Formats: sequence, structure tokens, C-alpha cells
Amino acid sequence: MQLTTALLADAAIATPDGKLYIHGGGIDTILVPRVPVLHPTLALALSVLVEMDDRGHDLRVDISFLGPDGATLMGGRAEARAIALEPQHPHATIVTAYTWSQLPLPGYGAYRVVVDAGAAGRIELPLTVAELTGIAEEEGPADDRLDTGFPPSARRTVGG
Repeated sequence: MQLTTALLADAAIATPDGKLYIHGGGIDTILVPRVPVLHPTLALALSVLVEMDDRGHDLRVDISFLGPDGATLMGGRAEARAIALEPQHPHATIVTAYTWSQLPLPGYGAYRVVVDAGAAGRIELPLTVAELTGIAEEEGPADDRLDTGFPPSARRTVGG
């Protein structure tokens, strides 16, 4: 087995027919107006190449989200069952997606997502959390506005 793809995204879904549907893929930076903050969602899309020698082995992937100080903020495990390969199809790809909800970001800095797929490989994906600047915030709780983070010219006017 070989870990061939690891990608951070806004959303990712792995389907039973072996497809990954990825929305907002390729994230390496999250801009926030202040910290600490809970980021709504962050997804990890993975694909692993399985070859004839790997028949009968399940795939277990341990995933850790590490803060700037190296401490584990969240973790998880993605699993996939062994697939049967036939001589006429000597390889296949297993896809899986893992999503964190309400991801804690305690401060600005360099975060990492560590993907450990055992013998299939290990990868660390960097993720920078930086301050969003240059956009004046309106008064009132940010959670009450659907347009938070958009410049005034892009904001919707509701009810008038």
C-alpha cells in the first residue's frame, strides 16, 4: 500500500464507488479575525494505492491535528476494509475522507495535520493560521451575521 494523496479542504466525501468529492481543496492557510476561534469544518481527503501484494489487509490511518506548540488538539482514525483484487486488476485505489467540526484554533501560528498510514506512508500537512486584516468589523456579535469576513462591497443587504 502507498499513501498517494493527502489534501486539506473545506469539505470532502469519499463514495463507495471510489470517488472523492472535494470542495475548497488545497487549503494551507486559514485567515481569522481573532483567536481563539472554533473553525467550522476542515476535511482531509486521502487516497491509498493498493497492489496485489496488499490483498487482504485493512487500511488504518491515524490522523492528528497539532497546534503550534506540537500538542494534539484533535485526532481520529479513518479505516477502510480490505479489497479483493483480481489478476486482471492488479491494483486499486482506496479513498477516504475525515472531517473535523468545530476545530479549535487557540492562536495564530503553524499547525500540522499528521497522517500516519503505517506501512502505506506518513505525511505532515502544514496549516498556517494567520490574522485576517484590512476588513473593518461591524459592531455586534460576529456569529449573528452571515456575511462575516466579507468586505462591505460583497455583503448582502437583507430586508431592504
